[in-house]
Amino acid sequence: MKLLSALLPLIAWPLVLSAQSTVTDSFSGNSGLWEADVTTGGGAFTISGGVLNFTSGALSTGNTASAQRDWTASLSAAANWSARVDLGTGATMVAGQITRWTFIAAALTNPSPDDYLSGQVVHSYQQDPFRTILGTPYINGAAGTTDQSSANAAMITFLFSFDATTHLLTLSYDTDGVTGTDNFTTLTTVNTATAWGLTSSDNFGLRLMASNVANGMPSSAFGDGVMTADNFSTTVAVPEPSTAAALCGTLALLTALWRRRADNNAPMR
Repeated sequence: MKLLSALLPLIAWPLVLSAQSTVTDSFSGNSGLWEADVTTGGGAFTISGGVLNFTSGALSTGNTASAQRDWTASLSAAANWSARVDLGTGATMVAGQITRWTFIAAALTNPSPDDYLSGQVVHSYQQDPFRTILGTPYINGAAGTTDQSSANAAMITFLFSFDATTHLLTLSYDTDGVTGTDNFTTLTTVNTATAWGLTSSDNFGLRLMASNVANGMPSSAFGDGVMTADNFSTTVAVPEPSTAAALCGTLALLTALWRRRADNNAPMR
């Protein structure tokens, strides 16, 4: 009995540490997990073929079509979390055309809503078939140093990872596509405590954006299946600190009860 009372916390504690909650959106239908889309210039998001499509009409020189949608949930800075999405840019580029996917993790609270980390996949007629991969931190709306890479890949996976202990928000990317294995390369890291002044009481939000730009020449229209997003997911370490504290208290109480029962059942001396 005493052995069990000693082992009980050791058995249960890993459950507190390792529990995770994952929410996914495979874009097979309207999940209800996103805010209403914001669009400009004739850009639009549609769901078909099991993916989120960005579509655009033809653009005259200098014009841009775009669409954005925000994740409805917020992610606490008090817990570890991650978020990922597969972004496809398969457009056949015409002269002057630039398409862009943007994945953003933004501070929602103190000190400023203009603190965020942006990951972009840029497909330009000048670099085709290569995609430019950019990671840029923003402080009060001002861009910091941009880290850059490139890949001859039509599908790029972005991964945000937040460590609540170190306060580091990291943006990584993978070029294997949806059928490959995860092989992420770190692109950009920002210390959200020192750069943004965030504390455990703050929260993060996520945003997806896409655009088609007619840069110097008219840009052609494209429909479903060209610019796609798929396999969005967020994973959060749970329980949050308050819940973990409650569980620890419960474990302590159970341990005390087991020990008391063991003492009551002990032989008389």
